[in-house]
Amino acid sequence: MMAVLVFTAAFILYIVTLSPTISVGDSPELISSAYTLGIAHPPGYPLSSLIGKAVTLISFGDSVAYRVNLLSAFLGGISVLFLYLTILEAIRLVRMGSRGLHSTPSTVDRLSAFLGSLSFAVSPLFWSQAVIAEVYTLNAAFFTCLLWLGLKWAGKCQWSGGYGSRLLYLISFLWGLSLGNHHTMIAFGPAFLVFVLLKKGKGEGAGRSKGKGKEKPLPAFTVAVAITFFLLGLSIYLYLPIRSAQDPFMDWGDTERLSGFLDVLLRRQFGLGNRAYSMEGGLMQGGYYLSLLREQFTLSGLILGVIGGLFFVKRSPKASLFTLALFLVHGIATALFLNPAREDLYAIDVMLIPSFAAFSVWIGIGLLFVYSGVISLFTKNLTTGREKKICLALTLIFLLLPLTLFSVNFNTNNQSSNTFAYDYANDVTESVDPNGVLFVEADLSLFPIWYMQYVEGVRKDVAVLDVDMLMLPWFKGQLKEKYPAVEVKVPDIIRHAKGGRFKPLSMEAMVSYKVSQVEGMLDNLMGKHPLYLSYEFGVPFGEFGERRDVRLVRNGVVFMVSREKASDEPMGDFSGLRSIVKAVESRDEEVLFIARAYVQSMERMVSLELSSGRKDQAMEIMEAILTVDPYNTDSLNNLAFLYAEEEKNFYKAEQMAKRAMRINPVERGRYLKTLGFIYLKKGEYGKAIEVFKEVLKIEPGSEWARLRLEEAYSKISPPLAGGD
Repeated sequence: MMAVLVFTAAFILYIVTLSPTISVGDSPELISSAYTLGIAHPPGYPLSSLIGKAVTLISFGDSVAYRVNLLSAFLGGISVLFLYLTILEAIRLVRMGSRGLHSTPSTVDRLSAFLGSLSFAVSPLFWSQAVIAEVYTLNAAFFTCLLWLGLKWAGKCQWSGGYGSRLLYLISFLWGLSLGNHHTMIAFGPAFLVFVLLKKGKGEGAGRSKGKGKEKPLPAFTVAVAITFFLLGLSIYLYLPIRSAQDPFMDWGDTERLSGFLDVLLRRQFGLGNRAYSMEGGLMQGGYYLSLLREQFTLSGLILGVIGGLFFVKRSPKASLFTLALFLVHGIATALFLNPAREDLYAIDVMLIPSFAAFSVWIGIGLLFVYSGVISLFTKNLTTGREKKICLALTLIFLLLPLTLFSVNFNTNNQSSNTFAYDYANDVTESVDPNGVLFVEADLSLFPIWYMQYVEGVRKDVAVLDVDMLMLPWFKGQLKEKYPAVEVKVPDIIRHAKGGRFKPLSMEAMVSYKVSQVEGMLDNLMGKHPLYLSYEFGVPFGEFGERRDVRLVRNGVVFMVSREKASDEPMGDFSGLRSIVKAVESRDEEVLFIARAYVQSMERMVSLELSSGRKDQAMEIMEAILTVDPYNTDSLNNLAFLYAEEEKNFYKAEQMAKRAMRINPVERGRYLKTLGFIYLKKGEYGKAIEVFKEVLKIEPGSEWARLRLEEAYSKISPPLAGGD
């Protein structure tokens, strides 16, 4: 009953906070890949594409994106369900270790498993993946299921024949299949194999209760069958060459070729980075992981987890070492192995989710320890009814952990009104004339536009050229098929990578290289097609570009490439204007970068709101502008003035006005007017008088400043006024 309850609670939560459409990141690409039965970025995600395709065939929801998002929510609920069963199984092993076989879970056991799994359900990182189309809830479902089956097998310890062997075969198959979704699951196999060898399985019918079963080596037949099942699961990757041979519209890497298949399967395009390992870097990455762990469960959750881990070690050492190995390998070890730089640490967050799931098992055991400890203090002197009351009181206290996580993380993870990625893609395509060529850089613009084109069939006339993938021969070869009218003539950077002496280009050199590639293509395309650069590529193009005969003109949220002088023509009515104001609250780096394309439009929107008397809406938009562009002096000054006018946030308003002066001292007089007005509204009339005097020295003809000065004088005592 509680298993159904925890699944239902998690699933409903994820549905309520579910994204209605695509989101920033890989989500649009994964949805498009599922819908078209294409091949996504390495390692291709064949299992995700096939399951996603099945979901898109079911007619419900407003869009294909919503259906695939809902699949993530369902898999999130399944993950929490399996985690509940895992904690219950771990508790069973704890009971076995203390007083023999304990087959029927008690109410306390179920409550501990319920609260532990529920805490994981509302942890911020996992929750964030359960409301968008991504591969990480499916990965978590595999991990929790395999962990549950592994601990369940531990209670059987049988090599050949019977239930225990069938569990081994099922685990082998699911492990192979899980690798068809995400490569981080590779760590599970070795950890489980060591666990199996440590358990020293016993034959069917051995005297388990007395612990006298005859130890047997791992039979060769069992090994062979387990490997066969593993390869059967792993065979899901055959989807890549089979589907690639049919030339789908999304065909990353041309995997019908052996070299292309291996490139995608082994993620050669991404590699592991080229940063040198260092003690300082390791400490930084380890510290980041620990801070992220605390963020998932709060300090109280961490304490419960540590208590539970120690209790697990005492009662079931081998099973606890199994969970410890998975916790470390998927946690700190992953952070150290991937070796990200400080500014890239956020990119590994989602890969650490299995580690947090393993830690949740310990939280559940920690709850059991506290339950049992408190109840045992009073058992001799209490009736069963009073014991139930103590249990209920403890449950209400323990509920504070998931409830706290829920309340803290709800606003951040509530994506039910987040349509920014879809709106942005729509705004980009609306900014491009018919049969235009649009150069984009990486995922920010490419994946949302792919969704618009491949799934919704919008603006297929626009040729979208990713300047990163233009360096890859297979991508250029596919462009000739997709956009035959677009002539692509650029060198392959991959040729420069041949040989052992190749050194990766610096980021600045790479950007310059991509800019030079596009510059080389302009002559062939200019006059044949309207040419555009997306915002994220247009900004570096303007910085690194060397051709003086080419100009970039703002056209909507993109830049139009022109040889003639022209004035910027930003679009007035963006569908993304409202959604961007909400989206920047997340402070996602990618969102903040794209949001810069909307700053001019948001400034016009502020003027419209103010002219209509909607000051609160205007202030909300200006706060969004400053989140995107902290150096925007117009918004700093105007928002500071509005804060003072509304007589709130005086300290913040004062700091804003002073910051604007530091950034742009040329307009000092303008910002001093705002500062003086702030002091006037605060009741600091002496300061206001001094500031307005300074304003009149800079702008002697400012009637507004003179009137405010007189107002300040009228508010102070006559002796101070006369003394002046």
